Parts: sequence; structure tokens; C-alpha cells
Amino acid sequence: MGAVVEGTVVSVAAASHLDREGKDAGAIAALLALAHKIDDLDTIIDHILEQIENDPESKVRPPASDNVSLPTYLKYCESLGLTPGGRGELVAGKKSAPVPKDELSAFQEEHGIG
Repeated sequence: MGAVVEGTVVSVAAASHLDREGKDAGAIAALLALAHKIDDLDTIIDHILEQIENDPESKVRPPASDNVSLPTYLKYCESLGLTPGGRGELVAGKKSAPVPKDELSAFQEEHGIG
């Protein structure tokens, strides 16, 4: 088991708020599939590079850089509450953006109404 898969399994097991066999099962399965993909990518690239080294005329080439799997994995983690931000634990030093006022609120404030 790779490091990302192993960490994912530990995180999911520790997350008592998740319904592993019900409503969260699909998202957890997708998260684990991404974890496997992330862990397996280096092995796949090593194998392809070895093939190229053994047969320089081979048309096999390594895949393009994967700049999608890890950010997607982290978004799944956050949406499942497996990150400090996803659990709402990041509050120190962050100020929430001011809520933009709609026209009605601006008018009421301007005229001392409400």
C-alpha cells in the first residue's frame, strides 16, 4: 500500500462523521481511487522509462505531467471533512471577507431604516 492510500485509509477510519457504508461511500471510493492513482503514478512512469531504456526505438512515451489528481484528491478530502479547513478548524489569522451589501441594505443604511 502506498503512502497516500495508507494515509487516506487512516484518515477515513478516524473520521467518525463519515457514513462509510451509506451516503459517503461513493465519495470515499472516489477518494481511494485517486489515492491509488497518485501512489501508482511513479511506478508506472518507472516501468515506462525502463521499457524505453531497453528499447530506444519504442514508441512508448511517459504520460504528460499529472497536475490534476493531487488537487482533486485534496478537494475530495476537504469536502469530506478530512482536512483542517474542511473541518472548520482554520480560524486563527484569517478574516472573513466583508459581505457585499445589496442595494436594499445600502439604501436602508443610508436612510437610517431597519
